[in-house]
Amino acid sequence: MKLHPLTKHLDSSKIKHWRDLYKLVIAICSFGVLNIWAFPHTIAMRNIFLSVGSILGLALLISLGKKLLQSRFFSMYLLLALIAWMWVHYFAFPIAPEVAIKELKSTWLRVFLAIILGSAFGLYITQSRILQNIALLSFSSLLLIYLFKYLFYSYSYGGLYNDGYFNGMFISKAGGTYFLLWPFFISCAYIDYLTHQPFIFKEKFADRSYIFLMPTVFFGCFAAFYTLRSLNGLLIASISTLVLITRISYSSFSKGRYIKLGVIFLSIFAIFFTLHNYSKRDGGKLYNIWSDVQIAAQIDLHPNWRFYPDLPLVPKAPDGHPINASTYYRVANAIQGVRIIQAHPLGAGFTYLPYGLYLSELYPGSTADHTHSGWVDFTLGVGIPGLALFLSAIALALLNAHQIISSKKYFNPHQILWVYCSIWAIGGITMAWIFLEVSEKEYIEHLIFMVCLFAAGTGTPILLSHKEKD
Repeated sequence: MKLHPLTKHLDSSKIKHWRDLYKLVIAICSFGVLNIWAFPHTIAMRNIFLSVGSILGLALLISLGKKLLQSRFFSMYLLLALIAWMWVHYFAFPIAPEVAIKELKSTWLRVFLAIILGSAFGLYITQSRILQNIALLSFSSLLLIYLFKYLFYSYSYGGLYNDGYFNGMFISKAGGTYFLLWPFFISCAYIDYLTHQPFIFKEKFADRSYIFLMPTVFFGCFAAFYTLRSLNGLLIASISTLVLITRISYSSFSKGRYIKLGVIFLSIFAIFFTLHNYSKRDGGKLYNIWSDVQIAAQIDLHPNWRFYPDLPLVPKAPDGHPINASTYYRVANAIQGVRIIQAHPLGAGFTYLPYGLYLSELYPGSTADHTHSGWVDFTLGVGIPGLALFLSAIALALLNAHQIISSKKYFNPHQILWVYCSIWAIGGITMAWIFLEVSEKEYIEHLIFMVCLFAAGTGTPILLSHKEKD
């Protein structure tokens, strides 16, 4: 039956109305879960946002049809394969089936919802300047909340609090470092973008608020890592800053030479000031780090890392200097974790403290439960096949982003900004997971959501018209 043209118009309008409504709800759920993920006791709200958003997101993804074969969705398929692998492991290679099935029905179910919601939202976020701005501000708001809480606490303390750990609203120092690295890498991406995409200074694309906001976020993160007493955060931020300085130095953007010189000078100052003061405050931890690492690497000679009740916390150094416990346990347990992976390449089948299970079997009475390395702990749980799937998903997302930037074409600048954010955020967090003990529950869910968000948003951008390029 042939429809009347007016009926066709009405049907099309209704479809567009419902699709826009779906997008709005997906955006609300995505921003909702992003803004509460870092806070403790929010799992019920996260479940609501993930469930509602993923149902609508799945409907939108299915409606794409053959477009789901685009390279931007390959990361999504690999991460879905990771979930499938965990189910295969449960049925074919069970080690602790009671723990594994419990995690499959909780953590990995939320991972599935995060994959769908992140992919659906990523597909549309670069099509809306407003959504992209809200997303960038959401990352920055977490830093502002933390610094506000620190200043408020310092005010009630009677001065800048510097006598112990201040985790703010985070579950732990490691969790705070992980979540605050996201706004740091986003700020690096914007500064990098600012010096490599000169056309954004044209009046049509100028966004002066971000020109001041992102450098503020950049240095604010250094301050946050210092107040968290997070050496990992400071070292990761310092290394990333050196990479950023190198890229800025080779930038061909002549109009931004004063910006380049300013960023380079302030960045180098921030690195030396924060690292010097941190090491001075914490008893010279950085000055002895190499000798501490050498002692920690001798795990058969010094078994203190196993946390036996009758052994001292750390071994004695030959020269008598006090060994830093954090450095010692990170290095020693990471080495032991790699040994266990070599012996059990398929993993334990669950991600919540698998190291403790293996270690208690090898050394009865040992109370150590994690290696302090995100990727080592994660591999102990999902095995080398699971790690390969996850890293392949990340690599594909980064490869797609790199191909867009290296194409040397003029694209919509707001979409290109998202591509820069993809490279810095996903690449940076992937490196940070080597040192952070965050490979469990909400951190896995969050990272997978972010990989899907950036991967789906890093499709081929809309080319600018010839008029816009001039």
